[in-house]
Amino acid sequence: MKAIAVSVWIFINLVFFGMCGYIYLLWSQYWLYISRQKQHQDELVRRSDTPLVDYFQEPIVFNEQLNQPISGNELRYKKTTLFKRKNKPRFARVQLTEPPTYRKNCSKCKNNLNRLSTFKDQLVVRFRQVLHEESNVFISKKDNPYGVKFSGRKIQADGKKPKTLICDLKQVLPKVNTISGFQTPFIGTDLGRLIPRNKLFSQNEHYNNCAIITNSGAFTGSRLGPLIDNHDLVLRFNHAPTKGYELDVGSKTSIRILNSQVVSKPEFNFLSSSMYRNIKLLAWDPCNYTTSLEKF
Repeated sequence: MKAIAVSVWIFINLVFFGMCGYIYLLWSQYWLYISRQKQHQDELVRRSDTPLVDYFQEPIVFNEQLNQPISGNELRYKKTTLFKRKNKPRFARVQLTEPPTYRKNCSKCKNNLNRLSTFKDQLVVRFRQVLHEESNVFISKKDNPYGVKFSGRKIQADGKKPKTLICDLKQVLPKVNTISGFQTPFIGTDLGRLIPRNKLFSQNEHYNNCAIITNSGAFTGSRLGPLIDNHDLVLRFNHAPTKGYELDVGSKTSIRILNSQVVSKPEFNFLSSSMYRNIKLLAWDPCNYTTSLEKF
């Protein structure tokens, strides 16, 4: 009887301590999940304080060879050749072949390929980071890490014609104001005196057509420079160059929209470069949705 009683007592203790250990593991995993959720939300909030442009958000160490421009003609070294059989296969066999003039006319192609491969690897890594963050199933759709409390009128664009959307945009645009230097945080300061008092466009200033030029290199080899310069207004972004690329992107610049990093960082030579002279400049800088102008 004593042996049976001891066995039952040991069994009950094992069950009790096993249940306690299991409850402890569940409780610790729960609080670990909560702490990770809070840490991730804090990182999202801190990230919202930094510029939203990925080019300036995080420093990326590029290969030194990427600083040199790549000619568009040198990249056209491959063509797609389609081979068809007489028996009509289900899927056509595609093979990439090099033209005969590849080795003769392209002395820098190997260097360009190495630079493109390096840039591609870095870009893929960045895309994977963004995909991993955005596809996190543990983030609730109800979470609001940025603290946005929008109370304005939400515009529904379903079923509206393009002309109607343009008219709605024209009604909203006058409400978007730029900093003029007369606001409270800037009055009497050196920064306030540097901000132009005039508006970006005067009341009687109108243009019949405009050209918006990107700085992604998409115009390389396009030979659209003369067409771009024929527009009444030409808008460019950040430090996109025109010198040496006049045949593709033109030389005329009416307005240049700059990120605050271009204005503040010394490597862009904002104060000394002729790229930013004798034109209209519009600088912008992101901040939290609820941040006041004083905190900004």
